[in-house]
Parts: sequence; structure tokens; C-alpha cells
Amino acid sequence: MPNSDDDFRDTTFLVYAAKAGDRLALDDLFRRYLPIVRQIVAVRMGMRLRQLTESDDLVQDALLRVFHGIERFDQRSEGGFRHWLARCVERELIDAARRLGAKKRGADKLRSLSGDDGSNLTLLDIPRQTGPSPSQIFYGKELEERIESALLRMRPGDRELIVLRQLCAMSFEEIATTLGAKEGAVRKSFARALKRLEELMED
Repeated sequence: MPNSDDDFRDTTFLVYAAKAGDRLALDDLFRRYLPIVRQIVAVRMGMRLRQLTESDDLVQDALLRVFHGIERFDQRSEGGFRHWLARCVERELIDAARRLGAKKRGADKLRSLSGDDGSNLTLLDIPRQTGPSPSQIFYGKELEERIESALLRMRPGDRELIVLRQLCAMSFEEIATTLGAKEGAVRKSFARALKRLEELMED
């Protein structure tokens, strides 16, 4: 997992610079977080990543509105910030769907997304009993599709644990606080969810 402390120090600097009117800092934030927010949102909304990229303007506009609307910065970690950003973008997309009118119409609009910008789920670091190392197996279209397919077949609660830990890079303590659970229980649930993900990938 990347050094989230270093990432967050950079993020904090960029956020305050952007709030002070630094356009380059805002651009850097956008480039830094668009790929990971896109991944998190796609998994949480139960769709494939490529489904979310044709109308990527929806995601990009939502993310820009979030950055422009940051009035106070009270996040304390990289994981918490990723989680918060993704939730804000999800709410923006849901509101956009509602504005389109009927629920089915809105859902169809979001599912009309196709295309691939090269982003994938390589942030997942799933331990395996046999075969290549994680750094080797997480490159390649076939593996990417297997991970994605397995995630979308998981129960929402288990999938959310994977998202919070692997994509948001949250600590177990942060996840426990977010979910209103005990840290020990979260660790056990995450281990089970990870094992289930491995099993689904092998089906």
C-alpha cells in the first residue's frame, strides 16, 4: 500500500493552495484524485469501471464542484479524504440522475458509460497462496476484469470493506469509526471479505 502519510501531506498542501486561488494546485488535485475516485464510485455503485467513463464528464464535473466547494478542510488522513471525496461524488451523481427525471432514466444514463482510460484496480493488494506475486498478477486486462467481476458479485457490506481498506487506504481504526464497529471485528470481517474475494476470482 502506498505511503498514505506522504500522500496526505501533499494533499493538504494542495488543498490549502487551491483554496487560496492557486489554479495549478486545483489541477494537481484533480489529476491526483480523479482515477481513484472513479474506481471507488464505480465499485460502490455496482458498475464496471468502463461503464463509468463514457459520460466521465459527470464524474469530472462532480469532483470539480467538490474541490471548489471545500470551505474547511478537516480530514485527518489520506484514507478519510478519499472516502469523503468519493461519497461527495456519489451524491452528486445520484442528484444528477434525479434531475434527469425517472429513476430508470437516470440509471440508464449512468450505465451508458463505456470506454477505457487505462485506469484499473491495481490498488488492490490481495495476498494469494500460490502463483505470481501481487506486483505481477495485477497487471493485465484479464486479471483486472476478474477482480472487478468478483467485487461486483460480493455482498455490499463485504465489498465496502474492500473499498475502504484497499481503495481508500483507510486504517482499520478509521474503518471501525466510519462503520460504528469495533476494530477487532472489522479486522476479522475484512479478512473474511478478502478470502471471499479470492474465492470469487477463482470461480
